[in-house]
Amino acid sequence: MLIYISYRNFERTFKDLMAESKDLGYTVGSLLSSPEANPKLMKNLKKGVMSFPLHLLPDNEAGFGSVCPKSSVECRKFCLNRAGNPAYLKGKLKARYERTKMFFKHKELYFTRLIKEIKRAKAKADKAGMQCGIRLNATSDLNYEKYYIKREGFAHGSNLMDWFPDVEFYDYTAVDKRTTPSNYHLTFSLKEDNFDTAMAEHKRGLNIAIPFKTKRQEDIPNTWKGIKVINGDEHDFRPLDKPNTIVGLTVKGNMDMNSPFFQELTA
Repeated sequence: MLIYISYRNFERTFKDLMAESKDLGYTVGSLLSSPEANPKLMKNLKKGVMSFPLHLLPDNEAGFGSVCPKSSVECRKFCLNRAGNPAYLKGKLKARYERTKMFFKHKELYFTRLIKEIKRAKAKADKAGMQCGIRLNATSDLNYEKYYIKREGFAHGSNLMDWFPDVEFYDYTAVDKRTTPSNYHLTFSLKEDNFDTAMAEHKRGLNIAIPFKTKRQEDIPNTWKGIKVINGDEHDFRPLDKPNTIVGLTVKGNMDMNSPFFQELTA
């Protein structure tokens, strides 16, 4: 089902939108984070890509409804939502709470701000001579292709990808059977409870991201169940990956690699 959102704030400046946000109790300065905010995203810069992620509070941590409809016990346990410098954790979680609340409670403001921020992100990447990448679900799994924002000249509006045909959107997802525009690249995430679904999505043409039982990139197998495996830790910009591949990922930090979330190196 498509969700249609009004865009009556089209002519409002970003300053106007920030004032409206403040009046509604929001203090978060931006929806998109910078390309330098995450070590793995920073690797994309070497590929000539500026990636701007959008972080919400995962699953139903904000209390307004789940933004991860296919979350599992183990993926909730290992979610990277709380990764990073502990000194910044409180402020980071507050910002993610506000973004999530805005998505559920003030969608028009949320998408209006997001459109204006994507425009800024594209301008920044253009100025640097780089490609602009937008990762909408850095800590969520929403079907953004289904949200249509009304716009002049279009009877039913357009989703974010149609608004920005020269921007590359990309995400990992555990939601199957999604149909996305050509500039929205999805990689399907294998977890402990969705093997058959993941293989079906692979047959549908999606690459599969698999976290393996190792912390060493050199241990990642060359093939898995007869499918070529690439090193997914080299960078985050998945649209660069060749089709019909598995994106091999390693265990991060103090994660328990004995969890069924992580796959054996041979299969």
